[in-house]
Amino acid sequence: PGNNGADGLACWDLNSNGVCDLATEDTDDSGACDAADCRGPAGADGANGAPGTDGADGLACWDLNGNGVCDLASEDADSSGACEAADCQGAVGADGLNSVLSVSHEAPGTNCTYGGQRIETGLDADGDSVLDPGEVNDASTSYLCQGPPPPEVVEGASCATGLVCNSESCCRNIVVPAGTFLMGRCGDAGAGCLDESDGSSSELPEHPATVSSFHLDKYEVTVGRFRAFMNAYDAGWRPMVGQGANRVVESSLGLASGETGWQSAWDSQLASVAYQVTPGDWSLEDRITCNADSETWRHEIGTEEQEDYPINCVNWYEAFAFCVWDGGRLPTEAEWERAAAGGTDNRLYPWGWDVPTASHANSAEGANSPHVAVGSTPLGNGRWGHSDLAGSMFEWTLDWYSDTYYLTTEAGCSDCANLTAATYRAVRGNSWLAAGWQLRAAGRGGPGLSPGMNAAGVGVRCVRGL
Repeated sequence: PGNNGADGLACWDLNSNGVCDLATEDTDDSGACDAADCRGPAGADGANGAPGTDGADGLACWDLNGNGVCDLASEDADSSGACEAADCQGAVGADGLNSVLSVSHEAPGTNCTYGGQRIETGLDADGDSVLDPGEVNDASTSYLCQGPPPPEVVEGASCATGLVCNSESCCRNIVVPAGTFLMGRCGDAGAGCLDESDGSSSELPEHPATVSSFHLDKYEVTVGRFRAFMNAYDAGWRPMVGQGANRVVESSLGLASGETGWQSAWDSQLASVAYQVTPGDWSLEDRITCNADSETWRHEIGTEEQEDYPINCVNWYEAFAFCVWDGGRLPTEAEWERAAAGGTDNRLYPWGWDVPTASHANSAEGANSPHVAVGSTPLGNGRWGHSDLAGSMFEWTLDWYSDTYYLTTEAGCSDCANLTAATYRAVRGNSWLAAGWQLRAAGRGGPGLSPGMNAAGVGVRCVRGL
């Protein structure tokens, strides 16, 4: 007490007029305003809350009842015969008591299952503003525990019945963290690209792309997951305008909310029914049975392995609608490539730089068949654990395809997508028919595919934004 306050006025100058008003500011009637009179309200008037002095309300920290007098019976806590700093033993609060508050990390364990903070109070007897072990009031200890970590798996509606792939949910999602990576390939064969074919002109120029965090399905959508969608479609579900929008792309490009989502003009591109009831019905099942030898869909529920095949023969509109129903959306090319290239790893293939083998991907180098369960080549998983980013099925993206799109983003882009209408939509990852060099993470599957095409080498994988 007696120190100047935040406004530079003596702490007794309650009305800030720079003059000692004896009637109101000489609280001990000594005939002068001095340190003993510093008991006014806290704030710009200079009353301070340092240990052993005035508290938040301007009362001496031992003055529990605020009467301005030392009541030895109740306020002389150490029985020294006087009220002083050592008697400031109450709980922290507006009454100005100076017990030190200590907040420290609490490791996961008995007190906090998932960890958190330990909160303690006690008397700072040695005045070092640190609550030492011997100064803790054990009765005051409390814990602010954190809850369980956010789930890595963000379940889609398609796994409501508990579909399992490789001993885990077929709907498992893995976070791809935000960051900037080099999208495309440098075009400098033998010097820095590391790929034997040096890519194609559509992958040039290599450029920085920044992508926000997102959840990406670990697995391609399976027959079993698509069956759940078929049943919902049969019950009358249809996408609504604006659903499946990419909010971060809309924000980055200054688009209206929902502009990247489902459009009413696309309604006519969907089949009228899920299953054919009468001859001539344009059914969704007719569309996804596009090739008797290579289609993975079966009208009747198949074996567990057959239900774990990646669904194929889905066109872009059907893929978009599935992801909407499942609680997600289609990835952008940038999102997809960030996951496949491993971000700043800038991998040649999702698994790294090793030459593709049958253990890395379902491709012409291996099984060379659409009838292979998702996740069958774990050696080929990407940096964050995603399966089948190379081979198996081409995967639809949100973007329209353009050979020269990267020329427009050469200086770099953030949460970008090619939304300029064209003839084809971009697909990524290639398929079970691919040669080894076609499995590169930067490969763009040029020239894309017509959005209405149902092909035996094309499937879907969904994203869920954070």
